[in-house]
Amino acid sequence: MVNPRGPRFKPIAERSLCLAVIVTVMTLAATAQGNEGGVVLIRDAETESALHLILDPLVQAAGLADTHVLPRLYNATSPNVFSFESRSILISSGLLCQLESPGELIGVGAHVIGHLARGHQPTLVNHLGKNEVAAIQIVSSVVSLIGANDQLRRGDLEGFQAFNSLEGPWTAPEAIFRYSESQEAAADQLALEILEKTHQSPVGLVHLMERFDGQEFNAGHKAAFAQMHRIDAERVERVRAMASRSPWSAEPVNPAFSEPFERIRAKACVLSETPQRTSARYKKTDTNTLSVYARAVAALRKPDFPGALVLADSLIERQPRDPFFHELKAQILWQSQRGAESIAEYKKAQDLLPDNALLELETAQAEINQDSPAVLLDAQARLIHAAGIDNKDSLIWHQLGTVFEKTGNEGLAAFVLAREAALDGDTAKSVYFADQADRLIPQHDATRSRLQAIVASDP
Repeated sequence: MVNPRGPRFKPIAERSLCLAVIVTVMTLAATAQGNEGGVVLIRDAETESALHLILDPLVQAAGLADTHVLPRLYNATSPNVFSFESRSILISSGLLCQLESPGELIGVGAHVIGHLARGHQPTLVNHLGKNEVAAIQIVSSVVSLIGANDQLRRGDLEGFQAFNSLEGPWTAPEAIFRYSESQEAAADQLALEILEKTHQSPVGLVHLMERFDGQEFNAGHKAAFAQMHRIDAERVERVRAMASRSPWSAEPVNPAFSEPFERIRAKACVLSETPQRTSARYKKTDTNTLSVYARAVAALRKPDFPGALVLADSLIERQPRDPFFHELKAQILWQSQRGAESIAEYKKAQDLLPDNALLELETAQAEINQDSPAVLLDAQARLIHAAGIDNKDSLIWHQLGTVFEKTGNEGLAAFVLAREAALDGDTAKSVYFADQADRLIPQHDATRSRLQAIVASDP
């Protein structure tokens, strides 16, 4: 989860940023933050499984069951969450770490699902096509700039040509990445309706908004969420009044949400906090499973592979049928250059949690690097199966293209690269590779027919 070289990641460099303005803003933000590392989209099977468990009932209540809504985590210290395109919910590790309860996640989830259901997204994000990474990068960068620069906060754009290339009557740079007041009001109203439909309490949403309005998250300026979603005292009071009329205000959170929430929150804290803060939060003297798990992830991030492996083994000894403990051990082995050993652990995780597309992807990624013909065929089968589970994940198609390239099948490689480009919003590249595929693949190729059926399906 924490290493971009690991199986869950696709290098950001492979995804082109859609607007020239982004380069300018990114450069300014790096200067403002002193941060050259950028923001990374985190693909973690446990995190996404838990988010689906908690948020899917809200998605269904909002009438989006057929949209295949995707919750995604990205690593940024500043708390934020926003909708993207018509089906992505992008959540920062900083926000997930600082949520105090599953109820707060349910509340903020209902709000952003309200934005999705109403088709809202920030104006600048509308310019970014289908590129999730670009959306995350630009929003994080603009937030940092506005928070760090008085000139930008005043709306004095002279000298900041990055904003001048965008069409629109901006009064300040916030206008290009914030939701409008009417959008926020509509999302609040729909969030409360969604919570009532699902018999869930709105108290978590109210508490979270109160904390943002009080700037509990303050780090020199308002947190990204408070800026992007226009949190102020008047709005908090309006939501509080609406929530007070809910017949479900006293309803406790589903107990099945508690452990998954605490585990993914622990991972998010490891990502977004300093090692010192992680050590203070999850002390060595704490022997409970959550603390051991968090310390194992922290050791992997450090990296301290031997220490991480000892902790992962202790977790597996406690709960041998937990797929995510086996997945953690697999990634430790993978990142410590023990790829062949990692495959067995990935397969154990996959056996314990069948039909999880990300686990199939991770297993296949480990197999691809072994360069064995038999193992590559297994990787191919796994990736085709994963695509059948989620045919809109460009990471799966990217790795399937790698398999076909390694096995010398240029035609099928072109076919899946066309699909990947289409999912990433690169029409020209998609058309180019589709033409290549038509020229190179025999007319009645069975694998191509199966892949075409997957593309046409709506899992």
